[in-house]
Formats: sequence, C-alpha cells, structure tokens
Amino acid sequence: MDVEHGPQESALCFNKLPGKHYADEAIDAFMATSYLMPLQVSNGQIKPTRLVLERRQPFNPKPFEQLFNCPINYAANGNKIYYSNQDLQLPFPSANKELALKNDEAIQSYFQTLSQPAFSKKVSEEIAIAMTLGNPDRDTIAKTFHMSSRNLQRKLREEGTSFSEQVELFRKDLAQKYLSCPQLSMLEISFRLGFKDPSNFTRAFKRWYGVSPLQYRQRNGSK
Repeated sequence: MDVEHGPQESALCFNKLPGKHYADEAIDAFMATSYLMPLQVSNGQIKPTRLVLERRQPFNPKPFEQLFNCPINYAANGNKIYYSNQDLQLPFPSANKELALKNDEAIQSYFQTLSQPAFSKKVSEEIAIAMTLGNPDRDTIAKTFHMSSRNLQRKLREEGTSFSEQVELFRKDLAQKYLSCPQLSMLEISFRLGFKDPSNFTRAFKRWYGVSPLQYRQRNGSK
C-alpha cells in the first residue's frame, strides 16, 4: 500500500509484492474495501474521483460502475483509487482530539506492558505503524530492518515468537482498549486494527475472548 500525491488529487495505490500472483477477484475485493472504508467512516463525504485497475474490463462492468460511481480505467499500469485533495482535507465527522489522544495512549500503554526481547519489541512497534495503513505485511516490515522475510521470521523464532503471533497479540490487547471508547464504532475499531472486514474482527475477537465485540462492550458498560 502506498500514497501517490498530486497537485489536484492523490491516490491510494495497491502495490503487488514481487514474485507473488494475485487473482483479479482478490484485488477487486481489496479495492472495494479500500473504497468503502473511507466512504463509511466519513459518512459519505469522501468519494473517489476515478479508479484505475490492471485487470481487463469485465464482461459486465455494471457492478463496478454502480459500486465505485466514478470513471474506471481498465488495463492500466497499477491499481489505484484517486481522491480530490480538497476532499482529503475534510475532517471526519467522528474526528475527536480527545479520542486521538486516547488512541495514542492505548498504543503506548501496550508497549509499556511488553516484556519482550529487543528485536520482538521493535517488530511490534513497526506493526503498530503498519496497522494504520492496513493489514501489516511481513515482507514490508522485514524491509524496514534491511533483511529478508525469512531472516525476520528466524530472528523472531530465536526469541520464542513469530510475526503472526506479534500481530495477534497487538490486535488482541488494543481491541479491549478500543472497545472501552464508546465514541468508536465497530467499523472504526476494525479499521484501526487492520481488519478489512468487521466480520473478520468479530470472528477474531470471539476466538480471543469467547464473546462478540458488542457483547464485550455491553458487559463492560459502554453504550
């Protein structure tokens, strides 16, 4: 994932990892989620100006046109969603300075409770950064340490953990803290934890705590 800045509009770009194959349907789903998330969180204020896709135009392009409701350029050099810079400057209806501070405090609190070896903790910090941009990717984070994904995993194994375990621990702890903030919707919490779909967050939370996020919030007195 990357952001391409321009004078009038900017683009959210899906960058393919070298050597990996991506089905058209997988990219379609990712682009649709990337479009719907800001649309829903902004209460419909932030809409794309245009969309470019590497895939060929489907036999029936109408579902694409109805969903994105903007010009679509197929067989392009990349997969990008463009937004007006003016729209990107709009504050989210849910924007809240106090809530933003609580978010920072929650992340800092998580790091303070870690009793991890040095390298594992550094990886956790990179996961926290990557989480704001979407689902943390092991290959991308490995590059921040100037090593291969395999070496990153090896170093984590030497410390008794793994990349997927670090992501899981981060999400599990922050999920509780976010649910204690009644201003945060389930959609926003899912997005902050790097889940592309709220249903995936619900399933993960049930696995961690045995109840749904809504049940947890209700039991703990947050409306």
